[in-house]
Amino acid sequence: MQRFLVYFFSLQLLLFVGSCSSDFRKISRGSIVYQVDYPEQKNNAFLYNILPKETEISFQDGVIKNDISQANLFNFMLIDCNNKYLDLYHQYGDDGYNVKMNENEINSMIHNLPKYSIKFISESRDIAGLKAQKAIATSKDNPNDKIELWYTEEIEIPNPNWYNPYRDVPGVLLVYSVTQFGIKMNYKAISFSKTKAGAINEQLSIPTKGSLIDYNEYTAKMSQLFQSFQ
Repeated sequence: MQRFLVYFFSLQLLLFVGSCSSDFRKISRGSIVYQVDYPEQKNNAFLYNILPKETEISFQDGVIKNDISQANLFNFMLIDCNNKYLDLYHQYGDDGYNVKMNENEINSMIHNLPKYSIKFISESRDIAGLKAQKAIATSKDNPNDKIELWYTEEIEIPNPNWYNPYRDVPGVLLVYSVTQFGIKMNYKAISFSKTKAGAINEQLSIPTKGSLIDYNEYTAKMSQLFQSFQ
């Protein structure tokens, strides 16, 4: 009888522990809204006002769409983390451009990205309703350049950062900074929502109108555009 009671209570303990650990979610589809700030552009009132202050990513089964748009400035990125391809669309005013990046262009883009070493910190918190872990990215070219990152592994996307400077981070970034076209952008997730499969399927596409250009031409046009605002 004593052995039975020991076994019974041990089993209950295992079930209790198991039920607690199962709280860790794996989310395959949904959307995250980020607040975007441009700390180095606040003295340039015109540029700061036209730059989008929010961006949204939608994702399903390893495919991500990044939508950062405001007024007559549209910028979309479609990232397939399963098959490693990127489609870009940019429109400012009446001019629209499509970029379908091939494997060589993607490898060239990744090669030219800043290089960071990632230190993972045993610190966690809730961000936008998701469990987030902390990391510090340190530039390999400038040790004084440190960026605080927060990421979640609750979202089920394989190798979600393969195309960006933080490709060693195993989860979806919720807080991070990037500099592109000479503009520093700080991102912080402010909301997360699950989305039905049908609605996500409609979201995971980008416009096809406009000129088809290669990635080098796209970066040149974007750099020229933002320089004209300086």
